[in-house]
Amino acid sequence: MLVKITGTLKVSILVILQFYSLMLTAQININGVVKNQNNQALQNVHIAVFNKPVGTYSDSVGKFALLASQHDTILFSMIGFESLMLDASEVQRRGSIQLKEAIYSIDQVEITLDKKKQQRPKTLRLGTLKEKKDIYMNRPKGNQVAVYMPHPNFENVYLKTAVFSFSSNFGEKKRNCGKIRVHLFEANPYTKGPGKELLVNDIVRKICPGEKLVEIDLLQEQIKMPIDGVFVGFEFLGEVDRKNNPTLGPYNVWPEYFVTKNKTLPAWTWGKYWGQEWGIERGENALLGLDVIYYR
Repeated sequence: MLVKITGTLKVSILVILQFYSLMLTAQININGVVKNQNNQALQNVHIAVFNKPVGTYSDSVGKFALLASQHDTILFSMIGFESLMLDASEVQRRGSIQLKEAIYSIDQVEITLDKKKQQRPKTLRLGTLKEKKDIYMNRPKGNQVAVYMPHPNFENVYLKTAVFSFSSNFGEKKRNCGKIRVHLFEANPYTKGPGKELLVNDIVRKICPGEKLVEIDLLQEQIKMPIDGVFVGFEFLGEVDRKNNPTLGPYNVWPEYFVTKNKTLPAWTWGKYWGQEWGIERGENALLGLDVIYYR
């Protein structure tokens, strides 16, 4: 039996479909707190809407607020803890989110004097930090930046120091300090971009206007450099107020970049924005360095 749809009925159906679509995409304000298994608040937890450029961080008491649609997937991640993915409606229902500490099976590495050669390990600086041409400060395309460091092809190469070059944003009237989280990634064999996180401990560093080079000691992490190289990077955690609590205002400390005019040179720098995938930043590279020690 054929049913003739009148103009009024068509309009009614369209209104219903539009209303249903709005219901699916309606933004809800998700509030909650992130804790560990001991019920202690976790600060600076990365909270993002999966596959969307939307996210935030938990504050000093673990609280967070995020706008998302009801059917979005929310990703919670932090170095040293297992990542957790939940539907936005489930996050809203729970309120309190608990992250489990990650269990790592890593062989301990002891870096000592090479008794056979009777030589102390030598230090070598890798990365783009040595570049001196066309330097400019730039806010990255995402809130995470990583630069590829190839293996120097020596035996027994260990990560010593990560070095970041920053400039103060003097265009802002107020210049608070900012926080970054350090990252070390394996090279993904498929995407050639950042892969598995190598750090076991969460390393957060406060940066204030006027600081030029920020050096992070990595020897205590006891990481042997992967033969395929490593990505050294950082993640913006926003500003810090006078009470040392993070806020999500504009960044006042920006990384320095240089323009890659020579197209034959590789682009080392990758960026990531909240819950999206890593992408290469064509035509520009962040000034980052990595000191390694080795025996030759």
